[in-house]
Amino acid sequence: MTKVKLKMLQRKVSPVYGLSVIYMISIIGPASGSEIYGDCIKYTVGEIKPVLTDGDRFCLQEQGYVYCKEFKCPPTVCGSPLVPENLKCQYCEGSDKYGDCIRYAEGENKPDLPNGDRFCNARVGWDYEYCIEFKCAPTACAHPLVAPYKKCPYCKGTCSYGGIVYQVGASFRCLDRYNRCHCRDGNSTPHTKVGVPADWMC
Repeated sequence: MTKVKLKMLQRKVSPVYGLSVIYMISIIGPASGSEIYGDCIKYTVGEIKPVLTDGDRFCLQEQGYVYCKEFKCPPTVCGSPLVPENLKCQYCEGSDKYGDCIRYAEGENKPDLPNGDRFCNARVGWDYEYCIEFKCAPTACAHPLVAPYKKCPYCKGTCSYGGIVYQVGASFRCLDRYNRCHCRDGNSTPHTKVGVPADWMC
């Protein structure tokens, strides 16, 4: 199995549902006939995998083998936990911490931010949105404005973006941590359009 695909598997699993600790193979134990491969369990294609009564696994298949990361589900602290489609672990709405982001399931209601806003990215092929949430920057004018489709107020000649005030004409890194944004009149922030994975900003 290539190092690139192993890293992809680790990247997909390590932050699942805000796990502070992932309970790996040493707790769940490999299946009969399987073997430990780094941080994964390696199964042959078609091999019966054991039922994980309080856990789940993420797997990749390559060259006749299936490589799986197995973990226990973290406890939930809400009264009505949800279960994403095709997954086993429950989670609390809006509480799925993913690095510096909050990860929301497709169609999940996002809580209102009374003095803030969020920047969200969807990942193609996944049922999640990744959002950076921030407080609005304070304004220094008597009559701040609010641009359409944005929540944070701004003063004429400036832009309010990601909790920071920029002067018109300024160029800065966008919240996706890759593209460049530019401050224009009316709190407009046009940007370059290089496609990057949604969770890079997290």
